[in-house]
Amino acid sequence: MFENSLKIEIYSEELEHILRVLRPGKHVQNQKIAADFLSKFPNDAVANQLMARTLVDGDRVRAALPYAQFAAQFGELKPEFVVPLVHIYFELRLVESAKGVLEAAIEKYPNSYDLHLALGRLYDQISKPDLALKHLDVSRQISKTNEDREEAQRAVALVLMSINQSDKALPILSDLKLNPKHRTFALTKLAGMKGTNGDSPIAQEIAHVLATCSDELKPRQKASLHLALGRLEERSKRYDLAFQNWQRAGHLMSRRYDANRIERLNENAISMFTAELFNRTRAYANVTSAPIFVVGLPRSGTTLMEQILGSHKLVAGIGEFGRLGQLNLEFLERHRNRSNIEDIVSEAANGELIRAADEFLNVAALVANKSAPHFVDKMPGQYLDAGYIHMCLPSAKFINMCRHPADTFISTCQNDFLDGATYAYDQKAYAHFYMARERLLSNWRALFPNQILDVSYENLVTEPEMQVRRILSFLGLEWDPACLRFFEDNRSVRTLSLNQVRQGIHTGSIGRWRNYANHLDPLFASLKKNGYQPNAPFA
Repeated sequence: MFENSLKIEIYSEELEHILRVLRPGKHVQNQKIAADFLSKFPNDAVANQLMARTLVDGDRVRAALPYAQFAAQFGELKPEFVVPLVHIYFELRLVESAKGVLEAAIEKYPNSYDLHLALGRLYDQISKPDLALKHLDVSRQISKTNEDREEAQRAVALVLMSINQSDKALPILSDLKLNPKHRTFALTKLAGMKGTNGDSPIAQEIAHVLATCSDELKPRQKASLHLALGRLEERSKRYDLAFQNWQRAGHLMSRRYDANRIERLNENAISMFTAELFNRTRAYANVTSAPIFVVGLPRSGTTLMEQILGSHKLVAGIGEFGRLGQLNLEFLERHRNRSNIEDIVSEAANGELIRAADEFLNVAALVANKSAPHFVDKMPGQYLDAGYIHMCLPSAKFINMCRHPADTFISTCQNDFLDGATYAYDQKAYAHFYMARERLLSNWRALFPNQILDVSYENLVTEPEMQVRRILSFLGLEWDPACLRFFEDNRSVRTLSLNQVRQGIHTGSIGRWRNYANHLDPLFASLKKNGYQPNAPFA
C-alpha cells in the first residue's frame, strides 16, 4: 500500500515538473522531455498522450499517432484521450478511424459534450449535415458552461451555412459576435451574407472593431477582419479600398514563401514518377475508373466543377478528401532513394498499390453523399500527388481547372487560407507558384495525356452546356441536365466558394482583375519572368 502511494506521488511530482518545463516552440527539447517521462511510465495513458502532443506540436503528426492510439485505448476511451486522437486522425485524413473511435467512445460516455461536438464536426467535414446537426444539438443541450454552448453554436452555424440555410445561422452569429472570443469568426461570416456591402452596418461594425479594439486582436484576427472588409468594399465597387484591406491582411499573415521548396517538391515528383515506373507497376494497380479527381489552383473553379459533376446521377461527391495525398507522403518517405525502382516494383508486386487504392476506395464509399458508380474528389493541391494517384489508379481521370492568373490571384488574396497557401498574398510568390504548378502539370500531361482534361473556367461559364458535354464525354458519362442545375441542390458546401456556387453559373467573375489593374504590375512582371505566355492554352 505504502509502495503504491509512493509511486503515485513520484509520478504526480514528475508530471507536474514536466508540465512546467515544456516550452512553446522548443519542439526537440519537449520531445526529449516527454520521451524520458514515457520511458519511466510506458503503460500510462497520460505519458503517451504527452508524447503524442509534443510530436504534433513539432509537425510530426504521423509519428504521434501510435502514442495517441495507446493513450485512448489504455485511457478507457475517456474523452480527454479520444478527442486529441481524433484531431490527429483528421490531420491524416483517417476519417473512418476517427468515426470508429468516436462512436465507440460515445457508446461508453453518452453524455460527453466533447465527444458529441467532435463527432458533429466530423460529420460536417464529410458532408453529412443531418448527422452533424444531430450531435451538435446534443452537445449544445448537455453543455455545462456558456463557453461550451457557444462553441457548439459556432459549429452549428457552419453547418447551416454549408447547406444554404444562412437565415437560420444569422441569429446564432449575431449572438456570438457579442463575445470577444467569437467576435472575429461571427463578423467575418456575417460579412459573407447575401446583400452585404461596404455601406452595410456589418462593414461599419468591422471597421469600428479594427479601430477601437486593435490591441485586443491577434494578428490573424485583424487579418481576417481586413479580408472581410475588403470583400465588402469590393461589392460597393470601391476597388482601391478593397485592395488596400487585402494588402494589410497579407502583411499581417507574415508567412514566407519558400520557392526553393516548391521547386524541390516538383523535381522530386518528376524524378520519382516516370514512364518506366508506370509501365512496370501497372499490372499491380487497381484499374477502376470510378474516381474523378478535380485539381487546380484555389479559386480557379474547382468547387464549381465538383458541384456540376456531383449533380450527375452517376457521380457522388466526397468533398475535399485528399486521402491519397497523405498516402503519397508516406510513399515518398519510404522511397527517398528514387534511383532504386526495383524496391518500388517489388512493393507493388506484393500488393501495396492495391492496398492503397482499396483503402481510398473503401473510405470514399463511406463518406460519399450518395450511392453511385463514380465519385469526385475535389482537392486543388492533389495535382502534386497525380503521379502517385496514377500509379495506384491508372484509369482514374483528372479534371484540371485553369483560370486567368490575375483573376485567381485577386480571388485568392482576399481569403484566409490558414497556413497552407503561403503564396496567396504576395504577387511575386503567386506568379512563381502559378508557373511552377504549370510546369509539373506539363510533365503529367506528357506521361498520361489521356487521363487529364484541362478545363478553362472562362469557357465553362460562358458556354456551360458545351463544356459540360465535353467533360462528361471525357469521363465516359452520358449527358445529364441536372449538371447545369446543381445550385438547386442544397448539398453541403464547405469551401470558400460556398456563396459563389449557390448563384449558379455566371460570367461575373471573368476579368475581375481589371478593377485592380493599377495594383498588379508586380504580378504580371513576375509571371513574364517565370515564363508565362498570355496566349498559352492554360491561361
